[in-house]
Amino acid sequence: MPRGVAELAFDLHFHDARVVEWRAESDGSIVLAFIPASFHGEEYQKITLTYVGATVTAPESGDLGELDLLSGDIDLLIDEVDVDPNNMFTHRVIARPSGIFAIDFQDVIVSREPSTDEARHALSDRAEVHTRPRVLQDAWLEFEPQLVRAAALGAGDECRRLLLEGASPDEVDDMGWSALHAAAQRGHLDICRMLVEAGAMVDIRTDDGTTPLTSSIGGSDDRVLRFLHDAGADWFGGRDDAGAEALGLAAASGDMVAARIFLDLGADINFTDESGYTPLMTAAESSDEAELVIFLLARGADPLRRALRWNGIEPETAAELARFFKHDRVATILEAAETAARRDQ
Repeated sequence: MPRGVAELAFDLHFHDARVVEWRAESDGSIVLAFIPASFHGEEYQKITLTYVGATVTAPESGDLGELDLLSGDIDLLIDEVDVDPNNMFTHRVIARPSGIFAIDFQDVIVSREPSTDEARHALSDRAEVHTRPRVLQDAWLEFEPQLVRAAALGAGDECRRLLLEGASPDEVDDMGWSALHAAAQRGHLDICRMLVEAGAMVDIRTDDGTTPLTSSIGGSDDRVLRFLHDAGADWFGGRDDAGAEALGLAAASGDMVAARIFLDLGADINFTDESGYTPLMTAAESSDEAELVIFLLARGADPLRRALRWNGIEPETAAELARFFKHDRVATILEAAETAARRDQ
């Protein structure tokens, strides 16, 4: 995965961000600059994304101006980065209240600079996000079907009422996200049980193939994951990759409980994706928390594996990835593991 894309996917936070500039360049790139909310005013930065080889796919007109992104009332709520088999990427963002925009691109360049005093002052009343996290975290649910929204919020009485009034337990949004996905992701075990008892399909898939069980990876405990499996869900989401993707998701989210389950079931700890990434590389790139990295090394992860060359970027080990993303504690552990592995060769 190109470095800029990895930074966009793992390190940048769009929640409650404010767009300050966007423009289409003559060379086919698109520039989007924004300032994310911050707990402390001095941490505000202006982050500029230059999408290379870019095409606006939503809105359908290809004109981001339709969303009035420079309006003072527009917030960026939630985003996701997808990759297709042709190694093109899609960055999809919900902009409240105007809608969704999506940009297909080949690569992205990320730059950061201090924001201006004017921008900081304009955002100062938004700095107290830690006092109202639920409001910001859930604003995107305004776009969701009623049952999906209620399940995500943990509103058991509302879910029960909607089901009694005839709502389908398998109703999905535009991307195939169901109430069971939402409840599983948020760890609402009672609502998961209610939906399954109402007939919800335990292995229902989103457009990108995510099941409720795999959406629960990264939760605070394994009760939802184990409940869904006991209800008939496939541990690996019905995929034929012997648990490789599920283990990768666990590594990306730092979920050691799920990683342990998948490894005990036979997932290949040194499986590589199309970019040559192993679960160890994913864990090293995603967080500076060392516990999962230590666990993966103890279970046989190879610290000497190198990612494939991509767009001219040199191959990198897990240690080099960790160092690049300033996960220095993890990098130190992995560098020691590399030294030991070379000595044992």
